[in-house]
Amino acid sequence: LILQGLIEIQAISVHINGGTTYIDLSVMKYFFSHHRKVIAKSIYGLEVAFYSKLDDLERDLREYKNFIRINKSYLINQNYIEKFNHSSLTIDGETFSISRRLKEEVLSVLQP
Repeated sequence: LILQGLIEIQAISVHINGGTTYIDLSVMKYFFSHHRKVIAKSIYGLEVAFYSKLDDLERDLREYKNFIRINKSYLINQNYIEKFNHSSLTIDGETFSISRRLKEEVLSVLQP
């Protein structure tokens, strides 16, 4: 997406209340699913909720490389990971569990 021909940002478009909203991926710490909605949490503390499946969003975000699925409910932006170990990771003081099923894949990405 190019804004006013000056800067290029990585963004996705989502439908909210009959309109289209663009989400700047560079400021999203993570996405999580809750009751048939996906909630995007930004570095500014803002949340954007929209109807979608996390599986569909994960597929859409594959080209951006920064997002990794860590369990059935969370897609995490690797740029904001403060620390991690074999079972969890921390972003902005929040701790997230890495599922046993995805542990090998997550650790292979985080420990190149």
